[in-house]
Amino acid sequence: AVSDRRQPEYDPEPIRLGAFTVNSSLFAGLGYTDNALGTSDNEESDVIARIGADIAARTNWSVHEVAASVSVSRDEYQDFSDQSANDVNTRLRGRLDVTRDVALGGAVFYQ
Repeated sequence: AVSDRRQPEYDPEPIRLGAFTVNSSLFAGLGYTDNALGTSDNEESDVIARIGADIAARTNWSVHEVAASVSVSRDEYQDFSDQSANDVNTRLRGRLDVTRDVALGGAVFYQ
C-alpha cells in the first residue's frame, strides 16, 4: 500500500550537536486486550491508549562510536486503570576500532 512506502520528505531531520547526531520521535496509538487482568478465568477486555517518545544520539566520527538512546511510554487502560503503567528503556553502547578489521564493542541496557 502507498501508506507503507517510505516517504523521506516526511522523515524528521536529525539534529547535529557537535560530534553527535540526534534523532527523536513521538508516538501514540490505541490497542485492545481481551484479558486486561491476565487471568485464566473471568477474562475482562479493555482499551489501551499508548503514548511515548524516543530519543537517540550517536557520534558521527569516522572511527569508533558512542551511542545512547532513551524510550519512554505510558499505557493507560480505560476501565482497569490499576493496570496502567509507565515504561522506560535506556541503552548505552560503544565501539572501539582497534584496527581496520578488528573492533571491540559493548553495551549496557536498562529496562
